[in-house]
Amino acid sequence: MQQHRPLDADWNSFAELEASSRGNQGQFQLVDLRAIIVAVLRNRWIILGAILLAIAVGITATLLSTQRYQAAASLKIDQEADRVLNTESLEPATSWQDAERFLNTQIEILSSRHMAQKVIEDEGLLEEQGFLDAAGIEAGLLNEAELLDAAIAHVRDNVAFRLPQESKIVTITYVDPSSRRAARIANAYAEGLISDNLDRRLASSSYARTYLSDQLAEAKVRLEESERELNNFARVSGVVRLDEGAQSGGGTVTNLSLVQLNEAAGVARAERIAAESRWISAQSVAPALLPEVISSGAYQSIQTERARVLADLHQELAVRQEDHPAVFALRERLAAIDSQAEGLAEQIRSSIQASYGRARAKDESISRQLAALKDELLKEQAGSVSYGILAREVDTNRELYDGLLQRFKEIDAEAGVTSNNISLVDVATAPLRPAYPNVPLNLLISIVVGLCLAGGATYIREILDDRIRTPQDVGDRFGLGVLGAIPLHNDDHAGDITEAMQDPKSAVAEAVHSLRTGVMLSLAGAKSKSLFVTSAEPSEGKSTTTLGLARDIARLGRRTLIVDADLRRPRLHKLFDLPNKSGFSDILAGTAELNEVANTLDPSGVHFLSAGSTVADPASVLNSDGVGEFITELEGNYDFVIFDGPPVLGLADAPTMATKTGAVMFVIQSGRGRASRVKIALGRLRNAHANILGAVLTKVDMTKEGYGYGYGYTDQYYEYRSED
Repeated sequence: MQQHRPLDADWNSFAELEASSRGNQGQFQLVDLRAIIVAVLRNRWIILGAILLAIAVGITATLLSTQRYQAAASLKIDQEADRVLNTESLEPATSWQDAERFLNTQIEILSSRHMAQKVIEDEGLLEEQGFLDAAGIEAGLLNEAELLDAAIAHVRDNVAFRLPQESKIVTITYVDPSSRRAARIANAYAEGLISDNLDRRLASSSYARTYLSDQLAEAKVRLEESERELNNFARVSGVVRLDEGAQSGGGTVTNLSLVQLNEAAGVARAERIAAESRWISAQSVAPALLPEVISSGAYQSIQTERARVLADLHQELAVRQEDHPAVFALRERLAAIDSQAEGLAEQIRSSIQASYGRARAKDESISRQLAALKDELLKEQAGSVSYGILAREVDTNRELYDGLLQRFKEIDAEAGVTSNNISLVDVATAPLRPAYPNVPLNLLISIVVGLCLAGGATYIREILDDRIRTPQDVGDRFGLGVLGAIPLHNDDHAGDITEAMQDPKSAVAEAVHSLRTGVMLSLAGAKSKSLFVTSAEPSEGKSTTTLGLARDIARLGRRTLIVDADLRRPRLHKLFDLPNKSGFSDILAGTAELNEVANTLDPSGVHFLSAGSTVADPASVLNSDGVGEFITELEGNYDFVIFDGPPVLGLADAPTMATKTGAVMFVIQSGRGRASRVKIALGRLRNAHANILGAVLTKVDMTKEGYGYGYGYTDQYYEYRSED
């Protein structure tokens, strides 16, 4: 048959593993989820009540709130309007980088007080009693300004604008008890933005026209004044410019004459030089050899005639004598021709000389005129500079005037253009169903608020509640090891729990097994086998725990003795249904012997020593030297001695007794023991230098504190073992 590991070892290993896992979680987790779950389970009624209360308040508020309708209109907002004329550029075009800023600017315009006032005035809302009632405005109690301010505030509180990212569509929503009025006001906002945008454009155009008209008039006056100043200066100074675009000194009559005369002087000088060269050549050679003479047609005719006469002469000399009349006549004719040729040559030579004289005279005359014009030009130079300055001012004023005139004509043509960059997409219609109150949303909000209230209440309760509930609380708050945890059983009546301890299948019995294992392991190797059981306050389960531990140790074959060391309020004899005539106090007083008053309780072999007779000063009795000697005697007769002692707080008995025993086991009732009181009690024991073995947590509600798994597993294990 398969051997099963003892359940006390299983429980002890489970407890150690659990403690180890908690320690590891504490190192790596800031939030203890198990502690949160336990706190929720412990405060479940508070949490449920807070949630139900919040839901009830939310439902009540929903039922009592006024139904309101939400209407929506939508607009498309472009950065620039469609151009009708190419000259439309009164407002600078917005770049794509500034698109978001431009759209947000339009949203700010919609949200402005000006727009709300425009809607109120356009729709006549101040004369509409339904609107005033919805806004909670008493018209008779307010003056005109206060009434308008209240209406504007109400409208701005109930209107909303939504602009999705990467979209040009703006949605305008308005909430009002009247569905038709909600649609009217939403549409009024949309139409108001469109008309306001057009008004701003027209106002900008009108302002531009007025401004340009004023500037054009001023430019015209300046142009006329500059032209008059130029003409007056020209008349006074005598400077006449033929070319207004020339620089200073250029374009005047003197300058133009000088240019022309300079050209004529060059021509005259060239002619003089050429004539002088011909005359010099004519002086160095015979007149008949002059090229002009040779090339002359008359001279060539004369030479032709001479050649003919000379030929006739030679012909006559061939047949006649020199003195012949025919010969003589031909010689006379030849002489006359030579004389004529010489006269013509001399005449041509004289003409060359005359031509040179004329060319020289012309050159000298032009040179004199040129010098005179140069002097006159130098005199005009200063006046010409001033003339140029005035002329440039006239040109500048004329260009400015022409530009303003052109721009004025363009804006005048644009005045009638009504293109708009804002257009209506959807018209708001009266909604059929109210948007508020939103029952699902209100219910969700109520639940969230309830959870927040419950969480806050639970947190405050957990912070203010210093009761010890779990073994982890003992370790975290006091640094004390936990030897075991005794679960709550049937309201923890003494009869019920002692019966449960006898049942090996019960969770209480398993807890006692685990406690026994912890105590035995803690005392292994110790010289003293005595254990003092105490608590901070009365009725925390010391007696029942002592009884269960003693019986479980006795089942191991150990001689075990229970001593009721509470000499003020002994209780153990009641659990065993035995009289308390003599016992521990009587032995210390020397009126009884151990073998006379010790009782065997049950077949397990547990021996019991009652408290005995009542003494006047228990603290003095327990502080006597006889107590230590008696404990030594008991340890010699028994394998294990357990003292059920009084509580620590308010009494000196427990610290005194704790110093005389080998170890102390501290009992804390789960859900009752306060951390402040336990801390004081442990402090008293530590100040007395008691050997505190560990703590036992009693009456632990495993279903509330999160330990159901361990004991549920124990029950299943026993059921399986029974079937097997």
